[in-house]
Amino acid sequence: MAFLSLPPRLPSAHGLTAQCLALGTTLAVAAVARPAEATAGEARRLFDRARELMLAEQFTQACPMLARSYELVPRSSTLLNLAVCRERLGQSASAHHAYRRVLEQEPPESDRARLAQKRLAILAPRVPWLTLEVDEPADGTIVSLDGIVLPRGEWGQPRALDPGTHVVEATAPGHLPRTKHFQLTSGERRTLVLGALERIVSSPPRVPEPEPPERRLWTLELGAYVGLLHISPGIRTISDDIAFDDGSGSRVTCAGVSCRTGEGAEGVAGLGVNAFAGYQITPGLHIGQRVFVGPSLGGGLSGGTGPTVALQVAGPFWVGAAAIIGGGSMNVQRRVEAPSLGQAAIGDVELSTSLAFGPQLELAFHLLETDQGDLVLQTSPTFLFGKDGGMGVLAPIGLGFRFR
Repeated sequence: MAFLSLPPRLPSAHGLTAQCLALGTTLAVAAVARPAEATAGEARRLFDRARELMLAEQFTQACPMLARSYELVPRSSTLLNLAVCRERLGQSASAHHAYRRVLEQEPPESDRARLAQKRLAILAPRVPWLTLEVDEPADGTIVSLDGIVLPRGEWGQPRALDPGTHVVEATAPGHLPRTKHFQLTSGERRTLVLGALERIVSSPPRVPEPEPPERRLWTLELGAYVGLLHISPGIRTISDDIAFDDGSGSRVTCAGVSCRTGEGAEGVAGLGVNAFAGYQITPGLHIGQRVFVGPSLGGGLSGGTGPTVALQVAGPFWVGAAAIIGGGSMNVQRRVEAPSLGQAAIGDVELSTSLAFGPQLELAFHLLETDQGDLVLQTSPTFLFGKDGGMGVLAPIGLGFRFR
């Protein structure tokens, strides 16, 4: 057949296609003579259709058909056509590889071998080469190029690739994956280095926060205090122990004779207990009722009760106020005079405020917090004004425990 002879110079692209097809057709019958009839028939059908597409320069459709035909019946004639088809698509590395395989399958003196050898010489400068290096590979690192896993032994070795866009990906257990896209041009030689993969830092296990103890809405405070009680002028009650000589040898008390005492104010020490029962509107705002009572040194008693509000102002500091109804009394030593008899004596006089009303201020510092409550240091100055004009002032300081 006339098309078996090769021209003395390199053929044009169309001539190369026609010449390759002629060489493939010469042995096409031999290529499909012995395999199973169905497989051979399908291979021949794909081959013939691919020839038509190549002559029409529709290489994108022709190449997959030739590749499939070669899978069904692996013959050098089909492989040669596939090499030319890929060369025409610009896939220089794939075409170079196919031509080399033709040389491996054909005798050196055959027309196919000579054509493949010439095409290899032309393609060699056009083939891009990539050297892929992996920096500090972690245990279990897997590298893939265009979706194909590269054996570890091929890392750092030049590899022929077709011109165009490629993607390389590296993964390793316990590390973040890394992906790189890159472009290769005809004849380019490139070394691509994949840096060390970033280790995944696992977060420490989250320790659930302990649930706060259940807050009781009702609160109770119990405490004790010491302080100073001051009453002025108040109601004065003179003791019956004070008596005067009536001039006839008899003794009379102030119940039987008009007496008077000094008008000065007096102050004595006192101590007592106090209690607060209330409701927690919020952890820092309490309302309730306060009660306090205690004796005065030397005799007497003070006490009161009233609605109270307490507010946390900053950290352990609290302030509060109450409206108190109560009273106080105390025994003092005073000079008692009986003007009608012209006599005087020193004796016990009770000073009291009768029923009194007034404000109470509270300043508190919570010394210690526990699950059960707070230890509180506080002072509660109280001012009581009696309906008779008397006034009582109590200035205590004490310790208490406010239960939660």
